[in-house]
Amino acid sequence: MSRFVRKIKIIEHQSGEKRIWISGLLAKQLNVLPGSSLTVGIGHVRQRASISIHRRAEDEVYLSSPLSTLCGGAVRTLHIKMTENELHLGPWIAVYAFETKQNPPFGSLNTLLKDTFAAADKQGLAMYILCPGSIAGSTEESGLIGYQYRQGKWVKNVFPWPDFLLSKIIVVPPSKRKLVDEEQQRLFNRGCHCLSRPLGSKWSMYQAMSRHAQLKIHLPATRLFLDADQVSQFLSGGKGAYIKAVRGTQGRNIYKIAQDSLGNWVLVYLQDGKKKTVKLPPRTQPTWIKQQNRRAGGYLIQREIKLLQDEQGRICDFRWLLQKDGTGLWQVTARIARIGAVGAITTNLSTGGRVCQARAHLNALLEPLTVDPLLRSIDQVAFRCAQQMEEAFGLIGEIGLDIGVDQDLRIWILEANPRPGRKMLKIVSTAERLLSLERPLEYARYATGFSLYSP
Repeated sequence: MSRFVRKIKIIEHQSGEKRIWISGLLAKQLNVLPGSSLTVGIGHVRQRASISIHRRAEDEVYLSSPLSTLCGGAVRTLHIKMTENELHLGPWIAVYAFETKQNPPFGSLNTLLKDTFAAADKQGLAMYILCPGSIAGSTEESGLIGYQYRQGKWVKNVFPWPDFLLSKIIVVPPSKRKLVDEEQQRLFNRGCHCLSRPLGSKWSMYQAMSRHAQLKIHLPATRLFLDADQVSQFLSGGKGAYIKAVRGTQGRNIYKIAQDSLGNWVLVYLQDGKKKTVKLPPRTQPTWIKQQNRRAGGYLIQREIKLLQDEQGRICDFRWLLQKDGTGLWQVTARIARIGAVGAITTNLSTGGRVCQARAHLNALLEPLTVDPLLRSIDQVAFRCAQQMEEAFGLIGEIGLDIGVDQDLRIWILEANPRPGRKMLKIVSTAERLLSLERPLEYARYATGFSLYSP
């Protein structure tokens, strides 16, 4: 299959017919003849249109009103590609995010979304915000209602169905979970590339990683939190563990658990920012398990790793952010150390942790000659994990890995997050944060065929 891709400027031409005006050079590059007609793809819509030649700037493409309306009507920069006998304008990238009743409409995501728009404009990509509930009752011909950030404000318009969906939804309320899953699946079924789509629970991701022999050795022992006798056996011999909600995020719903000589479970957790400790005698344990699973939709129990810590006893773990680039290859975008507060059971920012560059923190903890080999080893484990997750679940494109390093410098994969946030990057490195916004857009071009590197 031959492919030609070029960045162009779309301008509306006030005409009722379905026609495209292009420069003579672009017609030659596309191998199309003036007066001919061909199929034009805009999002998921296909229209037949006639080709005419204009004598203006070579990168300008004029669309008659019926075609321009499909593009949202405004002057914009897009890419044009020719594959076999079809001409496509795009890619159309939708960012999936909840709309709030606040002003601006996207609450804490507002700055992130504005910065992502700036990155998309720089690359000549058409992007809009798509909110859950916008797809129901819509067709490819009617388009989808979404938002764009233009001239300092959020503006509603109608846009083509996307070629590529980038989800920025990290926490999904239970009442919205079915809607979000169904809408993303509907887009996926219609050929939309869905980056950061739901991959299931922490348990299903653990199972996927454990099927890979070279990853299994890096996984702490993990079980579903279902049976009190099984948990007591898991904790025998003074071994500690963590209990995590299978759909929990940002350090919420996490308990540190141990068992004393009388069989009581000793639970440590955060409540309203304060550390609490409670004991559960054996007779109450089965009921507590049922209550917790009912409240949070299921828990798992994971063996405690004796993590690296500093002289003050503050534990640390690491977040590796991996993303695919504009050539479809995995790259490490960021390596971040997360340091818990004194006495804390987790390292999350939301539970009082702090962050810095992984190399800087390891240099403070370890002998200098051990740092580079350790970083390279973590990279290798992270790449294997990203590849395995994509083999198990299909297209991912980016993944955040929580990595633990124990006091013997053994590497552990604590969990995988297919929808990693950017809050830590905003604190640690503005350059890496910007790169983390740019790479998914570059990958969108690659995945949708609007790049010369596309397969």
